[in-house]
Amino acid sequence: MDEIKDVQDAIEIVSQAFSDGEYGKALLLLKPLADEGIAGAIGMLGVAYQRGAGVEVDAVKALELLEKAVDMGDAVAAHNLGILYQNGMDGVEINMALSQRYFQLAHEMGANFEEN
Repeated sequence: MDEIKDVQDAIEIVSQAFSDGEYGKALLLLKPLADEGIAGAIGMLGVAYQRGAGVEVDAVKALELLEKAVDMGDAVAAHNLGILYQNGMDGVEINMALSQRYFQLAHEMGANFEEN
């Protein structure tokens, strides 16, 4: 149980570092968690590639990481894929059907976000 709390604490620290624009700190903490196969960390790394937060923007890498996190059960990653397909980006076409599918999946997985 302590290990789960430690991972959750680490994810919260990473999230705050990203929010504060401290990308180096965030990535330093995030990459080892992602390498360990922590779904939430993999999803956050995908968002970093989507937004170019401390890394070069890379749509292929963002999709790969977010899809992997969803496959591992990360509802937030499903929501983020919904946003990605809703808005599109260089290398990812807007696809409202996929967007809605990922928003629905996120909801079914337990994510609780406002309607998009």
